[in-house]
Parts: sequence; C-alpha cells; structure tokens
Amino acid sequence: MKKLIIIALMIVIGAFLAPGAQAASAPQMVPFEMMPDSLGHNSTLVPPAGRWVTNHSLTAAAAKTITVPAGARWVIFSAQANLWVNFNGGTAVVPSADVTDGSGSYYNPPAVYVGAVSANGVLYPALATISVISDTTWILTAMWYM
Repeated sequence: MKKLIIIALMIVIGAFLAPGAQAASAPQMVPFEMMPDSLGHNSTLVPPAGRWVTNHSLTAAAAKTITVPAGARWVIFSAQANLWVNFNGGTAVVPSADVTDGSGSYYNPPAVYVGAVSANGVLYPALATISVISDTTWILTAMWYM
C-alpha cells in the first residue's frame, strides 16, 4: 500500500514539474542557450523557443522605436520582408547612400545580444530601445531572451 501511495505522489509531482505543465503560464523570458545537437555538441543554429514574443506593426518607410523588455539580453527578429535595425540609439533608415560614420542600420540581423557589455574596463549599458524600419507594411515578430 505504501508503494502505491509513493508511486501516486511521484506521478502527481512529475505532472507539475513536466515542461509542458508550464506552457499555459504567463509569458516569461528564458535564457538564450545553444541547444545540443544529436552528438551532444552545442549548436549555434538552434536557440530554444522564445517564451517572450512581441509583435510590432510596421508601416512602409516609417521608423518605429521598440522598447527592449526588462531583463532581455538577446533578440531574434522574424523578418518577413526587408528590415533595417539601428542598435546604436539612432533612428533606423533605409540606406540610399554610403554610411561610413558607424550610424548605419543593420539589414535583416541575426540573433543579436542587446545586454550590457564590459570590455577593456568599460561598461557599455544594455540597450533600452531599438529603432526599426522597412520598405513595406507588415508585422514584425521579436523573440526576446535573457
């Protein structure tokens, strides 16, 4: 009888701890970790599914400022059309000429680290906002990670 009670408790506890049991909870940011491939090596190709996702309506040729969620360190954009992003605090623009002063906008960026960076004794703060622009009207999806 004791074994049956222990087994029943293990099943109940396991149900609450199973990954799928948390799927209905409120959105939350998860760490950006590289997932192991079939050989157990960490891969830079497959990040975990984002659990903090934002959607942004873009209008053609109109820059939009996106606020970086508190605690976010990584962002992955789902670009369905041409997308230019400015990460340096300026306004994103669709370039029509050379931009050589460092203020250019990045075209269809990959996963980007937006958290604080420390290099050579200098602390660069995390980004608070990101400016985006497109040449068409569409919905931009962003997956944020901590």
